[in-house]
Amino acid sequence: MVYRVPDSFIEDLLTRLDIVDIVGRQVPLRKSGANYVACCPFHSEKTPSFAVNAQKQFYYCFGCHAHGDGIQFLIEFQGLSFIEAVETLSAELGIPIPLDANQRTEVEKESRLLQLTKLVASFYQQQLREHSAAQHAITYLKARGISGKIAKTYGLGFAPPGWHSLSKNENFTDEQIEDLKTLSLIIPDQSGNHCYDKFRNRIMFPIYDKRGRILGFGGRVFTQEEPKYLNSAESMIFNKGQELYGLYQVRAFNKTYETLIVVEGYLDVITLSQFGIHNVVATLGTALTEAHVDTLFKVTSDIVFCFDGDKAGQEALKRALHLSLEKILDGRRVRFMCLANTEDPDSLIRKIGTQRFLKKIDESIPLGEYIFKIAMEPLQLHHAEDRVKLATVLKPLLMKIPGNMFRQMLLEKLASITGIAPEQLIDKRKSNFSYNKKQVPATRALVSPAYKATALLLHRRSLVHLVHDSKEIQGIDIPGINLFCEIVNILQQNLHISQEAIVEQLKAKAIEAMEIDKMQATIKLIPEEGMEQEFIGNLNLLFRRASELLTDNLLKKAQEENLSPSEKIELKALLQKLQTMQSAVA
Repeated sequence: MVYRVPDSFIEDLLTRLDIVDIVGRQVPLRKSGANYVACCPFHSEKTPSFAVNAQKQFYYCFGCHAHGDGIQFLIEFQGLSFIEAVETLSAELGIPIPLDANQRTEVEKESRLLQLTKLVASFYQQQLREHSAAQHAITYLKARGISGKIAKTYGLGFAPPGWHSLSKNENFTDEQIEDLKTLSLIIPDQSGNHCYDKFRNRIMFPIYDKRGRILGFGGRVFTQEEPKYLNSAESMIFNKGQELYGLYQVRAFNKTYETLIVVEGYLDVITLSQFGIHNVVATLGTALTEAHVDTLFKVTSDIVFCFDGDKAGQEALKRALHLSLEKILDGRRVRFMCLANTEDPDSLIRKIGTQRFLKKIDESIPLGEYIFKIAMEPLQLHHAEDRVKLATVLKPLLMKIPGNMFRQMLLEKLASITGIAPEQLIDKRKSNFSYNKKQVPATRALVSPAYKATALLLHRRSLVHLVHDSKEIQGIDIPGINLFCEIVNILQQNLHISQEAIVEQLKAKAIEAMEIDKMQATIKLIPEEGMEQEFIGNLNLLFRRASELLTDNLLKKAQEENLSPSEKIELKALLQKLQTMQSAVA
């Protein structure tokens, strides 16, 4: 559940937290002078450059410059949202988050449902140990090589045969029975007078979120019945398009996430774990989603997709490729492990063993090679027409890649294969905006968010009412920011001033107008109905950059000398602001 947390509560929470304790649970810290130090958990290094300061209650890495307070550490290290991090820490301290009546009702219901799924999971686990019909399920698991230890790690259970193991279970109260209906774990019949269990005679797989809470269940038959897999219905606590099976266990096995392997099924995850490969997660019986990819990149910079070798699995790999393209920042890596038609990860590791399987993971095809491989397969590149077709197919895909260096390398590869000059493949409209003025060529200057916002503002002057205080962003290191702020000031005083008069005022103040007519041409492709949202997006970029610069300056000062009380308050407020911005983007 997402809701607004009062700033005063965040201030109080940060005052009570001990950042050394928070970080120390995840990272082995040792005392060194005024700080505690360790090798940075956010990048690979051999010499410790990660420092935690108990007095100032923040961490800072002198290598990768990761920094923040206790809340930010949980966001970055555990991949939590801002709200999840606050909930986790407030629960540890026993401080309730202040909520209005509606929020409190929703939170209490969510808590009640999560407690119920925990009870149901315990019930299924007990049935696997004690029910007379569970022996068939145990025999099946043993035949698949699943040990009791791994079954316990993943919380496996058994839904007994029969229609009423849950619906007529005397251990559940009337309110819990109604909540079981809400979760669709029991289902009313057509008359509405009776209910029956959704899961019957199945091996049960609890689905945990990254905080270890049980959101729902997957059930698998061990006979020839259909459907083979059955999943919990979506509810207020479970959205299968956002969760990844096994991610919680990955954290339990290993605190670092150098690589995550993504497979399709529950048993793929469990079997690979049984064979000693614990960095594995799976989608929940649904196609990979953008939210899945975002979650993966919150905890690792290296993803390997290893789906079944059948036609459906290969199509799923292609979907993973397309979803990954817009997430590939420089420094991130995505690879694809292509299996034979009859293979899946479960069967393959049984056949070749752990070491050979890991070798195949290492030999997985990088995204840059895979996208060329599937695009070139149906073509005959000795024909000029097919080389042009290859460029036509790949160019728009490659231009989606946000990582400038990686995108440029792939475009150069495409130019080499097709014989088309690289400059003909570069999309001049693709933003290469950098905050470093020295790195912004004159021909690319107009892609700055300040110039975009200015062009939109001149086109639709009523947008100026969305700018509350331009002083916060005045003078930040972004091309065109002074021009934008001055035009905001002019329009706030006179919304109907002519463009010629605006240019004259700019000249009088020695502010470069940057060919306003040319600048306005950069927004001609934006539909009228999308201009306000585009303006807000660029405005948010400017204010975020301003907050980042102020934060960096205060953090650097804190490394050299003690901050004043007012500066400490300002730093906490800035960190909170950046965390809120990050949460909103995620």
